[in-house]
Amino acid sequence: MTDKAEKSKETKEIIKKNAVVGFAVCVALDHEFADKKMFLRPLIFSWQCDETNAERGNDTIQKDVQVSASLNAPPGTFEIMGLMPSGYYQHLGYEYPGIEHPDWKEELERVKSKQ
Repeated sequence: MTDKAEKSKETKEIIKKNAVVGFAVCVALDHEFADKKMFLRPLIFSWQCDETNAERGNDTIQKDVQVSASLNAPPGTFEIMGLMPSGYYQHLGYEYPGIEHPDWKEELERVKSKQ
């Protein structure tokens, strides 16, 4: 196996990509300031059917949050997760088509060094 192929295999084992199929447009009441806050929540599809989504709470929404709309994600949008030493996957960021993104292995090492 070539060095490039070995590096690719190693990266696949520690970096995981989940497809983002859309975004929920959410509105939440900020109890501290009595204002409404709008935010996007990615809708993730993981072909591995693992517990990652449930662990992150992607299958639930808080009682004081309303979904006001949904948006389709551009095809080729991914959530990037990195394997931590403790065995769980840490959210690293997103990849959007046509937009530059960091080297995910370097980003994972940066996150690990902060812990």
